[in-house]
Amino acid sequence: MRKRFVRSTPLALAALLLLAPLAGAAPRRPGSPGAGHPEDSFQLDRPLRTKAESGPFAAHFREDRRGVAVLEFTGSYDLKLGGQLNAEARAVVAREFFATHPDRYDFLVVFTGFELDTGTALAFHLGVQNQVEGIGLPLFDESAQFGSAGKLQGYIDMAALGRHSFDPLDPGFEETLGVLAHETMHQWCCYAGARLPGGAVSNALRDPLGSHWSYLLDTGASLLYGADWSDNGDGSFTAGGVRRFYSPLDLYLAGFYSPLEVPPFFLIDSPGADPARRAERGDRVTGTSLPLGIDDLIAAAGERHPAAAEAQKEYRAAFLLLVRPGEGVPSEEPGEPGLPPAGPVRPPGAVSLQEGIEWLRNRQGAEGYWEDRSGTRLRDTAFAVSTLLDLDPSFTRGAEAAAWLAAQPAASTDSLARAAAALTRAGGNAAPLRQALAARQAAGGGWGIDAVHASDTLDTALALLALAGHPELPAARRDAAVQLLLAGQGSDGGWSHLPGTPSRTSLTVTALRALAAQGALTPAVEEGALAFLAAKQNPTDGGFGDSPSTSHDTAQVVETLAVLGALDRIRGAGAVAFLRGRQTEAGSWDGSVYATAAVLRALQRFQLPNLHAEPALAAEPASASA
Repeated sequence: MRKRFVRSTPLALAALLLLAPLAGAAPRRPGSPGAGHPEDSFQLDRPLRTKAESGPFAAHFREDRRGVAVLEFTGSYDLKLGGQLNAEARAVVAREFFATHPDRYDFLVVFTGFELDTGTALAFHLGVQNQVEGIGLPLFDESAQFGSAGKLQGYIDMAALGRHSFDPLDPGFEETLGVLAHETMHQWCCYAGARLPGGAVSNALRDPLGSHWSYLLDTGASLLYGADWSDNGDGSFTAGGVRRFYSPLDLYLAGFYSPLEVPPFFLIDSPGADPARRAERGDRVTGTSLPLGIDDLIAAAGERHPAAAEAQKEYRAAFLLLVRPGEGVPSEEPGEPGLPPAGPVRPPGAVSLQEGIEWLRNRQGAEGYWEDRSGTRLRDTAFAVSTLLDLDPSFTRGAEAAAWLAAQPAASTDSLARAAAALTRAGGNAAPLRQALAARQAAGGGWGIDAVHASDTLDTALALLALAGHPELPAARRDAAVQLLLAGQGSDGGWSHLPGTPSRTSLTVTALRALAAQGALTPAVEEGALAFLAAKQNPTDGGFGDSPSTSHDTAQVVETLAVLGALDRIRGAGAVAFLRGRQTEAGSWDGSVYATAAVLRALQRFQLPNLHAEPALAAEPASASA
């Protein structure tokens, strides 16, 4: 059995804990399915250029904020200047960091509060030193140029915060961890050649850039590319998983696996195939299998030294955020991170659902979609169009939104479920999306972020909501999904994302709605969930949220309990007052499409239409007598 190493490493956990406070937009990944590999790995095996040759740079340490060092940076931070790697800017940042922090970090992981040109790469790795033999790299140490006395190994440039998601419940968060894990592994991979059958030493295991595995290499779905290729036995090969794990070969090069722990693998000899192509699940190529093993890599690159038994296993990373002088740090508000300022809030007595509807309607873009951030575009569009179709008889652009939704590649289960539900509401043909959604159901009955990952509460609940009342999910499979969701209810009555994690308000509400939609909400389950939600109501402001109260969580609790006829289980007046006190002068809630749609759906259950007549109404007779 092939051994795989998933991404739930201490470094990934550090990313979750340290980057979440600096939440930005969800990912904007360059390239498209099948695109070539990015140029994202560099080695600083040369002296830095002088200021006259590279340009002026300055970095100034501002503060440590919740485990992240914030530095102001002046000058160009683009990946390249004059066609050469802009290592000098990174060195200035590193020297300023080490001037104010101890020299005990193996990696600096750097984000920016501004955009920059990174070429074809989303992020990149810069090797500052290499003391490992047998991985295809020369030995060098330029750490002193970065202000470190031999400790710093690599500089991982994650670029702009806006390219990544830091919400663990957002499908894009998996991509953020994957990017970080990918760039970290570039410290050791993929630079080695191998001996091919027949004895010739070749670089065919790598792509033409020399830093990723070839499209044609069987890597077991390495984060460094290649694919988990299956030999179909007829001269063709099919890609299964892609970009999911550190492969055994990766872990050997990084010093975690010994040669005995690396199983055999193979290279597909397929003339005409592009070794720099980025594999996608389901890709099919024709060719001949060239069997390989770790001995073939050792024959070309030499034995790894230090070997796995003596190699370093624990690494320390510092997280940095660069901002321009005078600019603030991105919002740390947990409710809607990264959104533009919402603007002044109107008095509760001046709340207007009609103005909220108009604000939401006017936020629809020319292409038919809504967005708070680029990474939430599908979620926001699905929710906004459904809300306007339900609440606004004058809304006329539903067909545009439906067409946009139908054209989107739904990579995640979350996206697929939301798009299917919204298309159904908009009168579009959602059957193909529901069929694709049903096909993703795992053997255990649930759904995960995609067809590869383990089932989780959110994706299972969203799938059940989208498939409720439709024939694409057979009864037996529907029952299995319902039982899995029921089994996920915690002892506190709520639902969490995965077993062993805290119950959350939004997940509990979504699970309740899914079970109700499937006719599977039993009194005991409902009672436990209502008790959990009642305990989550903020005693100070009447709102709901997993600290602090947020408009969208409060609205979803209110609407869900109204549907269930259970508003008496919470302080309903307090929750409604919280929502009525959050509308901005512009008409939105929190400046957010998603929050505004949620609040409109909740408050419309408690407010009569704003009637206005021209001319003024008059009664005849003017008075009445007994």
